[in-house]
Amino acid sequence: MGVFNRPPDSGDNSFTLIEHSLDQAVDTGVENIVILGDFNEDYLKPSNVRMKNIIRKYDMIQFIDEPTHFTENSTSCLYLVIANKRNVIDLVHVGHPFLNANIRYHCPTFGIIKIEKPSQTCFKRRIWLYDRGDLNLFREKLSAVDWENFIIDGNNDVDLLVESFTQILLKTAAESIPNKIITVRKTDPPWINNTILRAIRKRNRMNERVKKSNLPEHWSKFRKFRNKTVNLIRKQKQDYIDGLVAKLRSDSLRIKGWWITDSHLSGFKSR
Repeated sequence: MGVFNRPPDSGDNSFTLIEHSLDQAVDTGVENIVILGDFNEDYLKPSNVRMKNIIRKYDMIQFIDEPTHFTENSTSCLYLVIANKRNVIDLVHVGHPFLNANIRYHCPTFGIIKIEKPSQTCFKRRIWLYDRGDLNLFREKLSAVDWENFIIDGNNDVDLLVESFTQILLKTAAESIPNKIITVRKTDPPWINNTILRAIRKRNRMNERVKKSNLPEHWSKFRKFRNKTVNLIRKQKQDYIDGLVAKLRSDSLRIKGWWITDSHLSGFKSR
C-alpha cells in the first residue's frame, strides 16, 4: 500500500517519481497493490492524462468517479483510490467534509480493502540459559577437540568445514550450557512470560475440573486463583508499559531506538 500527497505546485517530475515508485512496487511481484492519496490533478477533466497514463501503463483500476474537491466555481476529483485488481477494493465512497466549510472544502474517500490477514503460526526455538552455563567446561571441551585431524586436514570444502564446525560448537554448547525448546507464539502480547503462561494453564485446568465437580468450595478456590492470575497479568502489563516509558525518557536512547520503542508503545495503546 502506498500513499501519495502531490503538492499543487509540483512539476511534471512529480509524476515521474510516482511512476518510479509504482514501478518498484510492481517489480517486487507482490500480489496486491493499493495506492491512495491527493494527486492534485483533476481526474475527471479529459485534458488531464498524466495519472490516467500511469494507471493505464500498469493495467490498474481507479475507483473514484465523482468530485472530491469543491470551490465557489468548480469541482474536481483529486483524491484517488487505485488498485491492481478490482476485487481488492470494495465499497468505495466519497464522504462528507470533516471541516465546516460551505464554499471551499475537500471530501475524504473511504472504502474497504479485501485482503486476508495471514495467520500467525507458532514455531519452536531453542533458548540458551547462558547465566547458568559452565563456561570453563565449555572451553575445556573445545580445547580437547582435535581440530587438525577431525576437520581441517584433507578437507578444502568451505561449506563442509562450516557445517562440521557448527555441529561441534553446538554439541559442546549443549553439554555445557542449560538449554530448552520453547514454543514461540507471535500473537502473544510482549508482557506474557512463562510465569503468566503457567498461571493461565493452571487456571484453565482448574476451570475444567470445577465445571465437572460443581462444588461450591471448588468454585471459591477457582475464583481466587482466577483473580490472582488476572492481577498478575495486569501487573506485568503495567510493568511493561512503565519500562517503555522509562526507556523513552532515557537520555542515552538513540534516535532509532526511540522510534522503535515509541512504535511498540503506540501499538500497545491501540489495543
